[in-house]
Amino acid sequence: MTMMLRNAGWPILLAVLGIAAVWAGWVGFMASDDGLYYYAALQWFTNPPAPGANHWATRFPVVLGFVGSIAMFGRSLLAFHLVSLFWYLAIVGVTAGLSWQLAGRRAGWIAAILAATLPVIATNASIVNCDLPEAVFLVGGLWLLIGGRQTRSALFAGCSFGHAVLCRETAILALAGLAIPFLMRGAAMRRRLLLVGVGIVLVLGAEMLFQYWVTGNAFHRYGIAANHDSHINRPANLEGNFLVHPAIDPLLVLLVNDDFGLLFWIGGAVLLLKRLPTGAVRSGRDAFFLIGGMALASFVVISLLYTKLVLNPRYFSLAAIAMLLVVALWLSRQTNRTVLGVLALIVASNLLLLSATNRDPRWSSEALATAARTYPRAVIAGDSDVVKRAEILLTIDGSPNVRIAPFASAPLRLVIGDVGPADQIVAVYHAPPTRIGQVLDALDLSQVLPERVRGRVMSPSGTAFLVRTKPS
Repeated sequence: MTMMLRNAGWPILLAVLGIAAVWAGWVGFMASDDGLYYYAALQWFTNPPAPGANHWATRFPVVLGFVGSIAMFGRSLLAFHLVSLFWYLAIVGVTAGLSWQLAGRRAGWIAAILAATLPVIATNASIVNCDLPEAVFLVGGLWLLIGGRQTRSALFAGCSFGHAVLCRETAILALAGLAIPFLMRGAAMRRRLLLVGVGIVLVLGAEMLFQYWVTGNAFHRYGIAANHDSHINRPANLEGNFLVHPAIDPLLVLLVNDDFGLLFWIGGAVLLLKRLPTGAVRSGRDAFFLIGGMALASFVVISLLYTKLVLNPRYFSLAAIAMLLVVALWLSRQTNRTVLGVLALIVASNLLLLSATNRDPRWSSEALATAARTYPRAVIAGDSDVVKRAEILLTIDGSPNVRIAPFASAPLRLVIGDVGPADQIVAVYHAPPTRIGQVLDALDLSQVLPERVRGRVMSPSGTAFLVRTKPS
């Protein structure tokens, strides 16, 4: 194995582990934000140019990427999957490129493997989202800024940062961290950061001109953003988080969450023990001020805005990538035996956590679409939320036979949970098990699990029943 790392084994190892991570964490269509991006993309086909009628539709890098995927592959789930996979490959690529720029080829491959298997990244490989595109443009901007010494590299970095803001406004929080190197480094850094600012203004200014041309309001996007989710007033998203007190909850999100695994424990130990080989970094201290400043600012400001933003792990993606770079740079100066040992530990824990992911959180809507395909001649009723979330699946399948319950003439209805007499059940749709559940089932070990754990692993989204509402 060590010989493999010395030769051409890195690409093979990356491909195998990346595919394993995407397979383990595959979720696919969520009928959530991805559906809103889909509808926003369709507006560019039916009524172009589309300025965006809601918060999601104004995230143009995400939406226009989706437009391209739909143009090539049609209105299908394949269009969803390929655009999300594109951004996954992009974030792995730019993270590897930045690490390679900082400390060489070996650091680049290590960073690529860590990024490809990190749950917060790998899970989003199958979901159309704004998190990965935002991270791509932030990390890509850092790569341009650190890797190039020419004037245009700083300008292009600013343009990349501007696109990150168009993906999601939270990017501004990270960009606030550029004030740290601006104030603490020399005149050369300040000149470059001023050019970065020019690049940001060019991109955001172009978007404002577009909005003025289409809507007559240059601030159309920002008016929508200002009123988005104004009802949020909660300190955290309890799912997946271990919370104690607002003062330390953000740190606990990093340390005790299945989206990050062991990353912050190992990276934190490297920093605390001062094992980071700063002298070996090609771009010197400037690189650490830039990356650390942006990651720190993003983490601190999001933590302070806990009443406005959910403490969702995806908001800490930049902090995770910064810590990932710390681990990659440290490992790049270690022996092959150490590299393999630490990578095995991190990647194995990542794959285990991904394998426990509920891959069908909207199982009821998937079951409704399956029932509509199976019984195309029958009208099927379902709960309002279930029908609405299944709308895109039903449209793609060409299934017009679903109605919102109660619907008097519907002979069949999809029910979640408790049902009536057993003889009224037409079909049963069990939610698929998690990946780890599949393995346990194949080994015939699922029955030894405690009942509560078995339910969480073998059928995390419960069971849907198709029942008769009228005598046959």
